[in-house]
Amino acid sequence: MTFRLLARDTREENVIPSHTATATVVLNVLPADLRTPWFLPCSFTDDYFCIQAQYHTVIPTGHKLPSPLILSPGPIYAVDGDQAINQPIVYSIMMGNTDDTFIINKDDGNLTMAKSIPSPMTFTLVVRAEQADMARYSVTQAVVEARDVTGNPLQFSQSLYFGTVVLGSEAGTAVKDKTFPSEILRIQAQYLGFPDLNSAVTYQVTNSSEFIMNKDILLTTVPMETERTIRIEVEANNTVTKDIATTIVEIQVSEREPPSTGVGELGDGQRFSTVDMAVLGGVLGALLLLALIFLIILIHKHYRHRFTCCSGKAKEPQPSGYDNLTFLPDNKAKWSPTSNRKPEPGPEPVQPPLRPPSPMSSSPTPPSSMPPSPQPKASGSPKTVQAGDSPSAVRSILTKERRPEGEGGYKAVWFGKDIGAEADVVVLNEPTADVDSASASGSEGSDDDDDPDQKKSLRLGAVADNTYV
Repeated sequence: MTFRLLARDTREENVIPSHTATATVVLNVLPADLRTPWFLPCSFTDDYFCIQAQYHTVIPTGHKLPSPLILSPGPIYAVDGDQAINQPIVYSIMMGNTDDTFIINKDDGNLTMAKSIPSPMTFTLVVRAEQADMARYSVTQAVVEARDVTGNPLQFSQSLYFGTVVLGSEAGTAVKDKTFPSEILRIQAQYLGFPDLNSAVTYQVTNSSEFIMNKDILLTTVPMETERTIRIEVEANNTVTKDIATTIVEIQVSEREPPSTGVGELGDGQRFSTVDMAVLGGVLGALLLLALIFLIILIHKHYRHRFTCCSGKAKEPQPSGYDNLTFLPDNKAKWSPTSNRKPEPGPEPVQPPLRPPSPMSSSPTPPSSMPPSPQPKASGSPKTVQAGDSPSAVRSILTKERRPEGEGGYKAVWFGKDIGAEADVVVLNEPTADVDSASASGSEGSDDDDDPDQKKSLRLGAVADNTYV
């Protein structure tokens, strides 16, 4: 912020003489130094707080590495937590540096070895990062494990490498990877579990002067003028452990680059092979299959009752009520012939016309009050009830059920009209002519004198061939 100051030797502005003077004041507002240095990369950060990184590495025993140690997850590096201030950071080892085995660069934080370590052991170094103005500082740990390298030889990632060079290439052309022609072939040897030893590996071509190694890249030294296949040997030598490893590189010199088996270069330099795409397609196909299975299960769960009623077997119809198997269609009736039955002479008798009810009966009398005949009914057509026997005429319907053997003919069902509600079903033997006259004369004056037990026996008598309803 900028301010302008005015000074005058008079009280009023327009007084003469008056002398004035001006001055400019610039005020710079600086952020407050609130945060300590942060060791990167942060395990967690929200721009206000950082969970600082802790470093780790493995080194071989009996060897002094000339280059800075390769740490995980990265080199020792810290920044001022107040980015607006951004004070320089000064590094130092506070404790854990047994026998001053390690040295840390105070400006960049690179950790190097001052001497070799004779036996396996672990160093837990407490590293301090302090602002240059000494206002704030923070600390973290760097764990260094010294292990015996025996049993972990130097080895190449492949025993045979394949490269390609375009015919007519000039000297200094990098050999391309035959599998991925757009990429440069890199030949690397390493110690498994000892990343710091890998930085001390050098490479050279031992059996050909047409190629030379530039770190892990193979370059041509002469123009490639003829089509051929060249096999060369590359040797890797570790300057610390003096270990040696060799591999073979087969280089094809052709007019044009062989077709690529991978996907073209992307914007960020990534490339994908056919195998990568096949794996991706397989994974996507598996996910699609799982999604379809889940969808089918979900549909079956919600709509299985519809599938059951639509695709299930039709249930056999249940009987809605009582079926009288006696009344069957003619084409389904099966009559078993009765043994020793005489043929019936002539057609079945025709039912006589119904007789009108007798005017003499003023009050309805249930059929159960009529004395039934104790004699068996003669064979022949069923008879109608006399007018005096019932308040209304009854009629019979022949059935397809035959009478017992020896009698012949069919049984009949008798229906009466205006039967009172109190008479539900009454079963009577068919009266004979003599009994009809006797019952007619007796019904006039001796209805009240009849024995109740006799009436009951007549009403519920022996099984008759005719049924009155």
